[in-house]
Amino acid sequence: YDGSKEYTYENDDGTTGTSTCDAAIAYNLALKDEDFSQAWSCEGKSSTVTDIVQGITSLGCCGVNGKSACWKDHSHICHDPADYDGSKQWTYEDDDGTTVPSTCDAAIAY
Repeated sequence: YDGSKEYTYENDDGTTGTSTCDAAIAYNLALKDEDFSQAWSCEGKSSTVTDIVQGITSLGCCGVNGKSACWKDHSHICHDPADYDGSKQWTYEDDDGTTVPSTCDAAIAY
């Protein structure tokens, strides 16, 4: 984990900004009771928490392999498992109209 890793985001109005992985965790109120300073598991966590963890991972916070504590191998959804790219990013519109980034792994886990 690299809490100081910077990433660029886009606001709804098209402006961009820069933030860090630590700031992304602090910003998400659903994570306020989670303690990531020790071994942590997605076991029994809400889909909201696991989706946010996967989303933060997709920002590049977890190094080269990009796998969070919630990561599972979903490659066999493809005819050729080698073709699966769980870190592929896409965006969707949330219920409140905000645009949210996600990954294929997060979509399958949802």
